[in-house]
Amino acid sequence: TPYYKISVWMVSRKKWWHSAKTAADCVKLTLYLISLRRSIAKEGIKDAPTIRIKDNGKMVVQDGYHRLFCADYIGYKRAIPVKVGAMNPKFQEIEKTLVKLGRRKKYTYHPLYISSSALYHPYFRNWKAWRTDAPSRLRSILPKLSGVRTILDIGPCEGYFSTNLAARGYDVTAVELHPERAKVLKFFANLRGLNYPVAVEDWRSYCTKTDKEFDAILFMGTFHHQLIHSGQLDEFKKLGLLKGKRIFFEMATNKDPRMTKFPTPKSTIFMPLFFAHIRVPSK
Repeated sequence: TPYYKISVWMVSRKKWWHSAKTAADCVKLTLYLISLRRSIAKEGIKDAPTIRIKDNGKMVVQDGYHRLFCADYIGYKRAIPVKVGAMNPKFQEIEKTLVKLGRRKKYTYHPLYISSSALYHPYFRNWKAWRTDAPSRLRSILPKLSGVRTILDIGPCEGYFSTNLAARGYDVTAVELHPERAKVLKFFANLRGLNYPVAVEDWRSYCTKTDKEFDAILFMGTFHHQLIHSGQLDEFKKLGLLKGKRIFFEMATNKDPRMTKFPTPKSTIFMPLFFAHIRVPSK
């Protein structure tokens, strides 16, 4: 078998092959793997492998290499349950922060369990999310980004839009008022090898100070809060601070009693999504 050939080749060069030191050891280990392979093919994986989560959030196998190897060898198609072993302190800190932000529940604002998302992490696959419509909102935005290179994401929370757009090659800057949410955003972005700028401050303060102009600005899930606190006219005037060519923003639904004076059109998305070009007044 391939197992035996590899093991004998390793032993002949005085190298261990998974604890095998002699040809007899190779035979025993090979027979064990063949038996394990047949058992998995017939009955599936009975004992869940154990994984360990590193500081950077990446997962490594702690126990169960042989089971996973055999499953891969036979083209195993079923889901493989795993047990989570030790978690390093940095990842534990992120989990505690998310529980705190979720009001002591396993709840996030944006979903972390969607495998096609750059924000995906298997550890959070059973957590719930408030904005389950995030994928449909992103799909609504993408076709309108033709010619766009630079994007400003205001109030990104865990970074569903900013991280997914950065993963697609856009030059993204995020402005998040809440320091703990900004920490979570940076963690998941770094997990994907992304390191885009994140300003931890009020968006009006940032826009007043920065000289950078953006091709598109996302004001997703936050603009309606500004309207509630300050009123429609004042907040729309403040949009003049934005240095961008087009803007995406949301307003609360008609069902929200606080927003009855701001009627909005019906939408299949949780909150109606608006898109507008920003016109610069001629001098």
